[in-house]
Amino acid sequence: MVLEPRTLVILDTNKVRANFEWEKDYSNFELKGDFVRIIDWIEQNRLQGLVSVGLPEIVVEELVANRCANFDQELERLKLSLKKLGNLSCCNLTGIVLPGEDFDYRQFFKNKMEEYMGAKPFLIILKLDREVHAKTLERVMKKALFKAKPFDDSGRGFKDALIWETILNFKDMNGYHNVFLLTEDSDFDSLQGEFAKTFSKDLHRESDTTTLIVNLEKIYGLYVKYPELVRYLKTEYFRSKLSEYLADELDFAIVNFEVKRIVAINEVTREDLQEFEVPETYTEDDLVSLKRVDFAFENKLHEFNAAMVIEATTNEIVALHHEGTSK
Repeated sequence: MVLEPRTLVILDTNKVRANFEWEKDYSNFELKGDFVRIIDWIEQNRLQGLVSVGLPEIVVEELVANRCANFDQELERLKLSLKKLGNLSCCNLTGIVLPGEDFDYRQFFKNKMEEYMGAKPFLIILKLDREVHAKTLERVMKKALFKAKPFDDSGRGFKDALIWETILNFKDMNGYHNVFLLTEDSDFDSLQGEFAKTFSKDLHRESDTTTLIVNLEKIYGLYVKYPELVRYLKTEYFRSKLSEYLADELDFAIVNFEVKRIVAINEVTREDLQEFEVPETYTEDDLVSLKRVDFAFENKLHEFNAAMVIEATTNEIVALHHEGTSK
């Protein structure tokens, strides 16, 4: 089966923590910086079905802890200010209500954060399943004892070790073609061999969000350059038009197929017109509206690699070549 490439971007705390305006509004999950740049890029290019952003559970817990620490500091400053102002005849502070000891701000903020992520299915929390806790603890303790990465010479690195174990135990990892780790911590570089051995794929560490987005644009360039055409090629209407074209070509063996992957979209050249034996009625001026699309489709019995010339303004198929192989 030929599938479109899926990508997972994992964020370390250092690429998320510094990007929150903690004091702006404690009632909301405020976003800015790297995290929101990636989210905006995915949504603007409508890649929610192909690119996921993952936060390891320990990263979420650290964000919650930092948020709570800031809240506690803010609350203590407020209490001190009220105490200083309380005896002034010009002040009436009797209507101020402060949170009681039973207010669980940690759970309140965690709920807000999970609500935000839950509303965007491409944002996921990578959790360490309870059944692997004992095995994970043993591995982390052994690494700490021998000061193996991500532990440093002083033995520090417990959080990074948990992030790494969470990544290695993520059950859906094989569903992604590309995996990026956005972190400023270079200690993860020495662990990439272990990742490759576990999943038979590379883990790409990026420390800069702009560089990460450039790499994503290399993978999904046609989605960025030809968004309208890509969306059309994914519709049921295009599948029906392709079915009609194949039927007109008397290729009745291809039935109940699905378009599985758009491989490439390019401007049509004069050589393409010759290859597809397109009528010479198409002039140089007509080339602007024509696109060459390389894609793959399949049914239960066969996989097909195809290339077509399509009129981008009318979405009409001008010419099509395809070849199939049995599954």
